[in-house]
Amino acid sequence: MILPDPVPVESGGYGRLSSDVDLLVTFTCDRIPGEDDTDRLERWLASGGRWLALHATNANPTTSGGLPRPEDERPRFFELLGSVFEGHPAIRPFDVRGADRNGLRLRDYRTHDEPFRIRMIAEAEILQWDVETAPEPIPIAYRRSVGTGLVAYHALGHTAVDRSGGPDDDCSWAIPEFRADLADLISMLCIRPEP
Repeated sequence: MILPDPVPVESGGYGRLSSDVDLLVTFTCDRIPGEDDTDRLERWLASGGRWLALHATNANPTTSGGLPRPEDERPRFFELLGSVFEGHPAIRPFDVRGADRNGLRLRDYRTHDEPFRIRMIAEAEILQWDVETAPEPIPIAYRRSVGTGLVAYHALGHTAVDRSGGPDDDCSWAIPEFRADLADLISMLCIRPEP
């Protein structure tokens, strides 16, 4: 089941998560659930829920870049997700490299996006790295288990619009390999083992 309309987190939207919901997709920051909704999210994941978290899901602009750190405000949410956003240099071109992990291979390509700096705070299987904008490769995509559920995160996808408001033909969304990576992540999340 796909929920028919956007679910406002502020109004307890995670309460609509049930065994009938196949996939939760989140994208933006500043939508950090409170404790009750984090409890619902954790129970849903633990019982087999699947969550695709994109781009700034792991950011909280009220605390990122300053004190307290984001996970200090809503620690369980970020622990379920597995990472926290710590900032990014200016949007620029850079190379990403994928890894072959148990039959899932994200692609190698050049993109034009925000090179996110994320800090892993839970065990996860890294699927792709930014290999250009820092001295050491930086994880930009991963998957992790929560109970019988599964979380996949991808940091790319800042915008599809350039500064003038027109389409940004260099952004990650315009790159077929990025879109194929997202399709592969969704397929991985939606394929459930036979009971």
